[in-house]
Amino acid sequence: MKKLGTTGLKILKISHLLFAIMWIGGVMALVCLQLGITPDTKETMYMAAITHLVVDEYFLIPGGIGIVITALIYGIFTKWGFFKQRWLTVKWIITIVLVIIGAGYMGITIKDNVVYAQNMLYDNVNMDVFWTNIYHVAIAGIIQLVGFVCIVTISVIKPLKKKNANQSNKG
Repeated sequence: MKKLGTTGLKILKISHLLFAIMWIGGVMALVCLQLGITPDTKETMYMAAITHLVVDEYFLIPGGIGIVITALIYGIFTKWGFFKQRWLTVKWIITIVLVIIGAGYMGITIKDNVVYAQNMLYDNVNMDVFWTNIYHVAIAGIIQLVGFVCIVTISVIKPLKKKNANQSNKG
């Protein structure tokens, strides 16, 4: 398969970093909004839920999808591949776990909270579910942030490197 040239690799790297910024920044914003703002009326709870949804739909989802797509392009069209280095395999595993947490739990809970908050406007519904959802998504967001720190650390340090065949086995 044809590999990317220098310009293509630079564009890929820039895109990958921008998507990472969107995803990480979105999670940071979401956690701050969920833990830093405590709406006290049903109307402000609904607006908070809508704000969380906007962050999810305009930062987390595009950032996460963009990261996965650019990572796939890295794996297919560069020398890195998918599993040539153990540290890349670890990054893939963490990324897949983060996508599952984000799309499989956080996104669904955020969308459910919008519906629940909207129902609170018209019905005499208990607010406990709203707050439980907020805290669960915040905890999941903190877990994602820890995962992001691990991915960034792995990307910079590149531990678990396979030994080069030309290196001697000095102990």
